[in-house]
Amino acid sequence: MLSDTSAAKSSHAQQKVFLAQFIKGGVEYSLALQAAEILAAEKPEELLTDTEKGLVNEACRLWLGHRNGMNKIKHAIACISTNLGF
Repeated sequence: MLSDTSAAKSSHAQQKVFLAQFIKGGVEYSLALQAAEILAAEKPEELLTDTEKGLVNEACRLWLGHRNGMNKIKHAIACISTNLGF
């Protein structure tokens, strides 16, 4: 079992990963930070407030929209490169 210190370090590390991914995905910093903190806390969904659920849902929705947009751009570039013989 993890000690309190180890658990805190693990939670902080998870928070940093979530935050980095949200920021990379185009989510505004303050929303990304709040959502990362909530996710890293690993509370069961039934213990989250409606506000917490809303923040996480919004951050994930924005992240997914950015990711889908980037995938479309990558696909378009690949198609253009293929058609131009690159």
